[in-house]
Amino acid sequence: MARARNIKPGFFRNADLVELSFEARLLFIGLWTIADRAGRLEDRPKQIKMDVFPADNIDCEAILGQLEAINMIERYSHGGAKYIQVVTFTKHQNPHKDEKASTLPDRDGNIAQPKEAPCKHRASTVQEQCDDETSTVAIGLIPESCSLIPESRILTPEPTTKEEKPARAPRKPSHPKPDDVSQQVWDDWLELRRKKSAPVTATVLAEAKAEAIKAGLAFERFLAIWCARGSQGLQADWLRPHERGSPQSTTDANAEAARILGFKPQEIINA
Repeated sequence: MARARNIKPGFFRNADLVELSFEARLLFIGLWTIADRAGRLEDRPKQIKMDVFPADNIDCEAILGQLEAINMIERYSHGGAKYIQVVTFTKHQNPHKDEKASTLPDRDGNIAQPKEAPCKHRASTVQEQCDDETSTVAIGLIPESCSLIPESRILTPEPTTKEEKPARAPRKPSHPKPDDVSQQVWDDWLELRRKKSAPVTATVLAEAKAEAIKAGLAFERFLAIWCARGSQGLQADWLRPHERGSPQSTTDANAEAARILGFKPQEIINA
């Protein structure tokens, strides 16, 4: 079974490896992924090719010979079986603590026994349990590389459920609906003001009523025309002839508009 391994930047600048072909360098990396935690694997070139180069036409036996020639691997036999040892594998790799111990013999026929890791505070695939029974958590760091190991069963905290914020109460209109305006027209006009980011105040309503009087229109009709135009504001002078109501003298219209706006009689200016 293939395993996740660590590649250090120095690999690409190794004086011996740079003299080899691309295939040889890539095969060397591939050997790490199929070797056990002691860096050993069975010396079966055809199977190794299927594991690393399943769709490529390469001579795996010849490439293994190249790697052996520069002492990157050792090829040996024991008990009638052939094996490969990746040299300095344990120096550069830090297998996951749950990875099974090697069952393959070394050159001398010895099989390594798993060692208990001491209690040390260092970056590793997973921190070992300390003797003082202090709880530890997986941190997923490879020494000297600060890289995360994929497929290393890194523990992650359970997602916390965000507290739901209470729904906002709908905004109340800043001014009540006038009695002479239907609810539909009023709602349409408020929505238009909202889209235009324009306030609805007593002063705005008073000016609108004054313009409606100047135009000779009922206030509801004036607001309906305003909504149809979709403009931020509307004045009587902007209305087209067919939009206006019954003719009204300018003096009377201005006087009524001034009354609505709260002007004093002496302040009225006849047009």
